Amino acid sequence: MHGELNDFVSRDRRIPCLEYGVKGHPSVKDVIESFGIPHPEVCFIYVNGESVGFDIQVEHQDKIEVFPVSQLAASGQSQCVLPFRPEQTRFLLDVHLGGLTRLLRLAGIDAKFEKDDPGDEVLARISSEDDRILLTRDINLLKRSVVRYGYWLRKTGSKNQFREIVDRYDLRPLFKPFSRCAHCNELVMPVEKSDIAERVRADTLIYFNQFWICPACEHIYWKGSHFERIKALLFY
Repeated sequence: MHGELNDFVSRDRRIPCLEYGVKGHPSVKDVIESFGIPHPEVCFIYVNGESVGFDIQVEHQDKIEVFPVSQLAASGQSQCVLPFRPEQTRFLLDVHLGGLTRLLRLAGIDAKFEKDDPGDEVLARISSEDDRILLTRDINLLKRSVVRYGYWLRKTGSKNQFREIVDRYDLRPLFKPFSRCAHCNELVMPVEKSDIAERVRADTLIYFNQFWICPACEHIYWKGSHFERIKALLFY
């Protein structure tokens, strides 16, 4: 197991070459996940020096090497066993990642969040059906067979997790700050001051002239004192 895949492996198994016994002829995917590694984290696999997919069956004395996404560029491989990300970079976050969801939305990244925990089976299905990258701290959730795109967050704290995801998926070129509602993920749209005058404090109307509204939840936005602070957080 190479690189950050060892984050999932117990310390006594983090050695250059580990002998591992199996019964019958399981798939290489089953062997890899028996070490605790969820399949969406695997980029490519070599068995006896040949690049293979997840479905190949393991034979006696096979030598298996498993590599993470971070080593794709240096490997000479053109792509991962599973696609690293969908054509459109969109995320689905589990119920414990509300803070990270808000930061992604403030950056303009499509981030779906199920506030009322629907359970692992439903989250896995939504991720698959909507072609969304599933972000979670639950390793077993990523092991569900229907999950194609996913990542286990190593860090805790929403700010640290935001930086982790931005770096892993190279999100900065996709940033469109304050274009998306932080509450419900919809794209916001400009609104005339006169149309929202009764819903905003009088002093806000005096100092600001540009306003935006979410067409779904009708939350109103303007570039107040928080604007520069949030922008500094996004462009760390």
